[in-house]
Amino acid sequence: MREPWVQGAAAALGITPQTVFAYLARGLVSGRQRTKGQPWQIDLCEEQIIQLRARLRHIRRSRKEAS
Repeated sequence: MREPWVQGAAAALGITPQTVFAYLARGLVSGRQRTKGQPWQIDLCEEQIIQLRARLRHIRRSRKEAS
């Protein structure tokens, strides 16, 4: 996946666009805006998608076990 928009990245990962912005802030994904106020382009390769999905499964599993 090359340079999807935030919504595309969210769909690929099964998360909300807000979570994609949180991932950008924490450096878990990289992206850029051409100019301030423009939509973000997210850089994701297939390997990153696989790694982030595995991270999400682990987090969700941990939350279920904690409750």
